[in-house]
Amino acid sequence: MNRFFNLGLLVTFLICYADWGHPAAGFIPQIEYSLFTDPRALTLFIQNPIWVLIIPGQLIFFFGIFVGIHSKRLTMAGLILLGITVLLIFGDGIMKGEPKVYLSTIPFLAIAITWLVRLGKRVATVEDEIE
Repeated sequence: MNRFFNLGLLVTFLICYADWGHPAAGFIPQIEYSLFTDPRALTLFIQNPIWVLIIPGQLIFFFGIFVGIHSKRLTMAGLILLGITVLLIFGDGIMKGEPKVYLSTIPFLAIAITWLVRLGKRVATVEDEIE
């Protein structure tokens, strides 16, 4: 089940639309592609420290999906790293009044909340069994 959530969180993160000015306007994979192919975009990478969260967060989910490392702590770390980014994109879309920006974050947030609720129910169940 954890692999399903890792895949869902990664895919829904990749469909987030960020509008941070040209050349950083587009879906996350488009922006990443331009970062690694356009030398001018490298300055954006250096100026915007949010990429320090995005790349490790994506790698955590890749390991969880493809390598088969299934750890709740690892998933939580990836969720925190990418969740901060998604919340920043969501807030940016709300402040700019861009529905395509903030609506693109809803699937990620829905899956993240679902995973956290399920995790909370499991913790509560284990605590009830201990008592």
